[in-house]
Amino acid sequence: MNGSVNTAYVEKVALASKVVSGRWRIEVLCALREAPVRLSALLRMFPLASKKCPISNLRFLEVAGIVARRGLSTSALDAEYELLPGKREPFLNLLNCLAEYGEFLAVPVISNSADMPPWANTG
Repeated sequence: MNGSVNTAYVEKVALASKVVSGRWRIEVLCALREAPVRLSALLRMFPLASKKCPISNLRFLEVAGIVARRGLSTSALDAEYELLPGKREPFLNLLNCLAEYGEFLAVPVISNSADMPPWANTG
């Protein structure tokens, strides 16, 4: 290693991280993995989330060019959201990598709470 950081690489990772970070954003993206989802169904999937949270995430993802909204009627709640075709495959790959890494993190069984990393502290 030459002691320098590839700034362009860091910026790309930070941008990708920003897109998937946010309260309920990963859950929303995971819900869109298989097929388009109606907003009303999405809201029922996350009963603990405020109505505003998934909606604001969908708007963010729409503006970012990752998700498309299709109005099914004049009602604001009667809309369907889906990952855009050109973004779908890269997002599925990213979600699969995150799931695989999450599985890797969950594998070690830590018997002593003092041995737990700070981010895993549940107490």
